[in-house]
Amino acid sequence: MAILSNTLITYSELPTCPPWMSPWHTVASLNLECMASQVVGKLQLCIQKLMVNYGNFMHGLMKENVQLNRKVLSELSMLEPYSFNALVDTSRSAFPGNKTDDIKKITKFQSYPLPMQYLGCPVYCGKKKVVYYNNMVAKVVNKVQGWQTKYLSYGGKAVLIKSVLQSLPLQLLSVVQPSKGVLKQMEKIMASFFWGKDDNRYKKRWKTWGDLCLPGQEGEVGFGSLQDICNSFWTKLWWNFRTQNTLLKEFLEAK
Repeated sequence: MAILSNTLITYSELPTCPPWMSPWHTVASLNLECMASQVVGKLQLCIQKLMVNYGNFMHGLMKENVQLNRKVLSELSMLEPYSFNALVDTSRSAFPGNKTDDIKKITKFQSYPLPMQYLGCPVYCGKKKVVYYNNMVAKVVNKVQGWQTKYLSYGGKAVLIKSVLQSLPLQLLSVVQPSKGVLKQMEKIMASFFWGKDDNRYKKRWKTWGDLCLPGQEGEVGFGSLQDICNSFWTKLWWNFRTQNTLLKEFLEAK
C-alpha cells in the first residue's frame, strides 16, 4: 500500500500497468497528475477573476507564439500579477472584434473590473455600498486609535476633530457623494472620541452630534456636519457646471 494526498491506497486499488512499470512508478505518475491538476486549477481561478475563458486564453497565447507552460503561468499569476495581466491582454488581442481590446491597444490604457479605487476614490456601478468607502472610514479609525491612550481635554479633542479628523475625507467628498450611512458612521466615531471612555465604557453624551455641529456663536462647539460639507461641495460643482464652458458640459449637453 501507499499514501498519496492523505489517502491510503493499496496495490490492488492501483490501475493496471505494463510489466516493466512497478506499482511505485504508478504512484509517482498519479502524484504528478495531481500536482498538474492543482496548477491548472490555480491558473483557471486567476483567469476567471479577469473574466477570461481559460481555453481562449491558452489558444490566444499559442496564436501570439507565447511559449510558456502552465506551471510558469500559474506562478506568474500569483507572484507577478502585472506581468500576468499583460499576458492576458496579449491573448485577448489574438481574437479580433473586441472593442475594449482595440481601445486599449490604441490608447495604451488599462482596464480593471469594477468596483475599483482610482486616485483614492471608489469607482463603481450600481447602488452605493458602505464597503466601497471602507478606506475612508479606516483612516479616521486609525487616527482615533492613536489618540485613545493620551489624556486630552474636551478642548484638545475638539481641536483635533476640527483640524484633523474632519479634514481627512474632504478630498473624497469633493468628487463623490457617499451614502448617508457612511457619513453617520464617521460622525459616530468622532462623537465617541469626543466624549471619551471610562473603564472601557463610553461616557454619557450630553449633546447630540447635530447640536455640537452648530456654530460657536450659538454656544456650541462648532463641528462641521459631513452632510452639509458634502452638499456644499456638490452645490459648487453644479454652479461651475452651469456657469463655465467646459468639455464635460459640452459632452453632457450633446447627449
